[in-house]
Amino acid sequence: AARLAAAGADAAGVAALEDLCAKGERAVLDDDVDGAVAANAEFHAKVMELAGNAVLSELAAQVDRRVRWYYTPVARQRGKQSWIEHRELIAAITTGDEHRATAIMRAHTEHTRRTYHERERS
Repeated sequence: AARLAAAGADAAGVAALEDLCAKGERAVLDDDVDGAVAANAEFHAKVMELAGNAVLSELAAQVDRRVRWYYTPVARQRGKQSWIEHRELIAAITTGDEHRATAIMRAHTEHTRRTYHERERS
């Protein structure tokens, strides 16, 4: 989805990602876990929408609750770093760098996955 978003996002789409990122960053600063989780879900849904793939968007909507459940326990721990990664993704999408957008999204999801599993072990 990140690759497709980088290939086709317009200025309005990038602006929407910027707004959602700012919303998430504010939530982290305010220690608002629910707000950060909601903004994270909205951000990822917007990336799917910008990919222009209706099937991906529909799948994202279907798994939204599960993704929120998965992210909530690590939202504080991932907090600021997660939104830094979102900013990096926005930069790649803005410049149309499909390969960089793909690499950033893969690393981003891997960081969250790893953090989640490390939390389970401790």
